[in-house]
Amino acid sequence: MKKISLLLSIVFFTLSCSENKIDVNQKESKVDFIKNQNQQKKYKLKNINSVQEWLEYDQLLEYIKEINDENFSMFIDNDIFLKKFFNDANKSIPDDLNLPEVTSRLLVIETDFWLFIDKLNSLNEKEKLDPLIEKINISFSNLNFQIDNVYTKKK
Repeated sequence: MKKISLLLSIVFFTLSCSENKIDVNQKESKVDFIKNQNQQKKYKLKNINSVQEWLEYDQLLEYIKEINDENFSMFIDNDIFLKKFFNDANKSIPDDLNLPEVTSRLLVIETDFWLFIDKLNSLNEKEKLDPLIEKINISFSNLNFQIDNVYTKKK
């Protein structure tokens, strides 16, 4: 009788552990789904013609894609290049976009990039990059929104 109860206990324990494992996997899937949903809520530029002549905008868009794809190689120990890029981006804003609401958003993106680069270069803080990536994406969405607002007001 003791052997049967011991066997039943082992079977019950094994089943309960596997249920917990399934539950943890389901929770992780939900977290991934929520992350994907949040990434899809980014504001994309509607009026692409407004930035056609602004080459640095396209370059910034590529940098953000690289960050979202977790390809950080070009950002590691490349401070001089990034400083030059952001200086050029600020200087080359098209005249009809060179307004405080756009330049301030570009400055916020630059600040977020520097915070990201700082964390990236400190090797022991790699796991804390996700909030900074999200912050860059939100800042870029705000820039896109302001660019569209400028063109909507001009019409």
